Amino acid sequence: MDNLAGKSMMITGAARGVGRGIALAGARAGAKLWLVDRDEAALKETAEECRGAESVETLTLDITDVEAVRAQIAVLGPIDVLVNNAGIMQTKSFFEIEEEDWDRVLAVNLKAAFFLSQAVGKKMMEQKQGSIVNIASVAARWPRPLAMPYGVSKSGVLSLTRSMAAFFGEHGVRVNAVCPGAMDTEMLQRIGQERAHLFGGSPEEAILDYVGPIPMGRLGQPTDVAEAVLFLASDQARYITGQSLNVCGGWQMV
Repeated sequence: MDNLAGKSMMITGAARGVGRGIALAGARAGAKLWLVDRDEAALKETAEECRGAESVETLTLDITDVEAVRAQIAVLGPIDVLVNNAGIMQTKSFFEIEEEDWDRVLAVNLKAAFFLSQAVGKKMMEQKQGSIVNIASVAARWPRPLAMPYGVSKSGVLSLTRSMAAFFGEHGVRVNAVCPGAMDTEMLQRIGQERAHLFGGSPEEAILDYVGPIPMGRLGQPTDVAEAVLFLASDQARYITGQSLNVCGGWQMV
C-alpha cells in the first residue's frame, strides 16, 4: 500500500500504543513522517521501526504549550495529513476528580487538538488541500461515570471535527474522526490497574468487567485504528468530511 506516497504526515502521541501503530502504517504507505510526543526515548524507538517511510523526523514537544506548537509548526514545510492522536485518560470517581485532573485531560485531548489543527490548518489552506484525522473514542457517545473528563473531551473532539470540517471544506481541507473502542494498549492495562484499585480483584478481571462482550470477540489492535486513519487521510476518502468512524469490533453500534 502506497496511498500516502510522497505526502507529509504528522502524528501526535506517536511514541506508543495507537499512535505508534498509525506511524508504522504511515511508513508502510510511503509517507514522510513527523512524529510528535513528549517521550523522546520512546519516540526514537517508534522512528527506528518506521522502515519504508520516505523520511522520518521526530519532534519532542509538549502539545499543550500553544506558543511552542505555533513556533514549531511555523518553521516546518508543507503538512498534508495531521493525526491528532495524543490522549490521556484517568479513572476516578465523580467526587475524587480534582481541578487539575479536569484541566490536564481537556488540555491534552481537546485543547491541543484545536490549536495544533489551527496551526497546521493554516498551512493546509495555503496548499488548498489536506486531511485532518482526529482520534476520538466510543466514550464520546457512551456515559463514562469513572472517566468523566475523558468522555467530555472526546465528545468535544467530535464536535470540533464537525465544526472544522464545515470551516475548512471550501478550502480543500477534510476533517474526520476515528472512534476506537477497547484497544490492546498500555492505556487499557492502566485502566485495568486503576479499576482494580477501586473495586478490588486483579487488573485482568477489571479489564474483562470494563470491556464486557465485544461482538467480534477480541480487543482491538493499534493496526485496526491505523488502517481506518490511512483510509480517511488518503485520496480514497476525497469526498468524506465531517464524519466519525467507530473502530470497535461492534462494541458500540451507533
